[in-house]
Amino acid sequence: MKQKNFTKWLLVFFLCVVFTPLAHADTDPDISVSDCIGKGVDCSSKDSTKDQINEPAESTDDVTEITPTGLTAWDYIRTLLAFIFVIGLLLWLLRFMNKRNRTFDQNRLMTNLGGVPLGQHKSIQLVKMGNHYFVVGVGENVQLLREIEDPDEIADLLARYDQEGSEVRKGIMSQLYERFFSKINSGTNKETSDFSSLFTSKMEEIRADRKQQIDRLKEKGSDRDG
Repeated sequence: MKQKNFTKWLLVFFLCVVFTPLAHADTDPDISVSDCIGKGVDCSSKDSTKDQINEPAESTDDVTEITPTGLTAWDYIRTLLAFIFVIGLLLWLLRFMNKRNRTFDQNRLMTNLGGVPLGQHKSIQLVKMGNHYFVVGVGENVQLLREIEDPDEIADLLARYDQEGSEVRKGIMSQLYERFFSKINSGTNKETSDFSSLFTSKMEEIRADRKQQIDRLKEKGSDRDG
């Protein structure tokens, strides 16, 4: 319960920090804060009077200059925080969905905990039915091989089942990373093997051609001697 409340308040904090807009205040060098608060001066009336005085001057200007506002360091920090928040939210959502699926599997009457294929349409499956665990052979028919009743063995099997689930949850990006670099390494090894085989074949051709030339020279020498 405490962990859920902490996560909730952490999300609220990040939302407030990242998505809070920045407000810019206009300043008037002729009026101070003490004049507006302590002395009861109507600052709004002075602002309106000043705006009315400046209206003719502004209307006479044909070209208005707009000062560009660049990105500040705080804007980059907010973008980085938003990116980290989104990634963390996705990871938390994935973990929550996996935990929910685990809870759903535990509450089901029958659950397949895994299996090993032994050939075409043949396998050995570990099945949980209620609080009982069975090892069955699946082929042309389903045959009960044994029932697991040892608590230590059941605990070991459940621990391995949870470990396999944690390995699956390690992330899609890491799996894609491994597959990508394995393809690159396999492609590099294939290119290296192709080059070495081509180099070897060329060397064999050169040796065979050289041997033929030597044999021809020997034949010519023997003909002259004869």
